[in-house]
This record gives sequence, C-alpha cells and structure tokens, in this order.
Amino acid sequence: MLPNSGIIYASRDDALPDRSSRSNTPLTDRTVSPADNLLDPTRKPNGIVLINGQQLFRGPGPNPISPAGNINAVVIEKGLTLVSNLPAYIKGTFNPHGNIPPAAPGTTPTFTEVEEFTDRVTNPGWGNFYTRNTLNPDFACRQGDPRLPNCGGDFWRPATVLADAVTLLSQNYRFGFRNEGDFDLRNNAGAAAVLPRRQQGFSTTTLLLTDFPAEHFQTTAI
Repeated sequence: MLPNSGIIYASRDDALPDRSSRSNTPLTDRTVSPADNLLDPTRKPNGIVLINGQQLFRGPGPNPISPAGNINAVVIEKGLTLVSNLPAYIKGTFNPHGNIPPAAPGTTPTFTEVEEFTDRVTNPGWGNFYTRNTLNPDFACRQGDPRLPNCGGDFWRPATVLADAVTLLSQNYRFGFRNEGDFDLRNNAGAAAVLPRRQQGFSTTTLLLTDFPAEHFQTTAI
C-alpha cells in the first residue's frame, strides 16, 4: 500500500460538527452548539489514524524482499513520511526494530527484537548506554545491502509524522463517544458538595444523563 517514496499527504473534510442545539435557524445553531455545555454524540472531528504499522517495508510476505546485492533496490524503497494538516493518531505497535530469523527444524519462526548493541546493560543509564562497543550488525539495515555484507536485516524503516498534533494510542484503545463520560459534569461548590453525597453512598457521576453502562460507574459508599 505504501509507495516506494513513502511520502503520503493525508487530509479529510467529512467531520460532523457539534449540533446539540437544533432549531430552525442553522446559522445560529453553529454558534450556540459548541458553547451550550450539552453533549452531541454524533460530533466527529477530523483526524488521521495510523493502524497496522508494525511493518513498513514493502512486499506481500511476512519478510521484506531482499535486494540481493542490488544497491538500486535498496535506495528506491524509502520509509514513511506522513504529512497532514489534521491531528494524527498512531494506534498500536508501530515500526519496531526486529526481524524473523530462521527457526530450528520443528519450530515456528517468530519476530525477534533487534537492539543497537548485542550485549545488554544491567542498569542502563545516560552514562553507560553508549559506552558499549558491541554494535549489532543487524540494527537499522536491510538484508542484502551490498554496502553492509554482515547485516542480517531489520524490519524497521525511517518514519516521520508531521501533523497538527500527534497522539500515541495503545492497541486496546477503544474509540468512544462524547456522551460516554462525565463531560457535562460541573461542580462549582467543591468538596462541600461532594463529600456529603459520598458519605451517603452516592458517587459523582452523571449516570442518569448518559447511556454509558452502569457497571462502569462506582456506586458503593466511599
């Protein structure tokens, strides 16, 4: 899916605005809705999400295509440069250093991390990380590159994301909706209003005002 250049310009303009105020005057609604402190679960801002970014190399298989000593085949394949005027999100594992070395007979090949040095530091710190001299020949290189004959290969590729904002999301992150939370909860009285309710066994939520499942709210006394 990625071009050899690795350069992708991404944008979109299909967001859904906040329409919590719905009247016969749409122009007025555009001004009132964002500031009326009411929730609109249909609101969807624009954004770009990067998923399945574990492997940025080109090729149909689980391993990158070896250039087999052809320098042109090495330099023609770039990494990834994503440019967007919108917020960008990176979800899950993204572009790790590693490869799939040959497996012993009867075993399944698995992804193995490739680190910059072959020896491990027991207590790594700023003062001892680069004092090692056992460079890993497989780190940040392509198998078959004639300039690096001892390279066993690294699936990692250079990647750059230029966007309005960049956010990292875990693999298990769930995309939800604004009404699945206490966004409309406001308390100007502070602890004077909160503590008496908690002493009676009531938690500070807007459970009755949202459609979020009740089991996600604490309802026992504190």
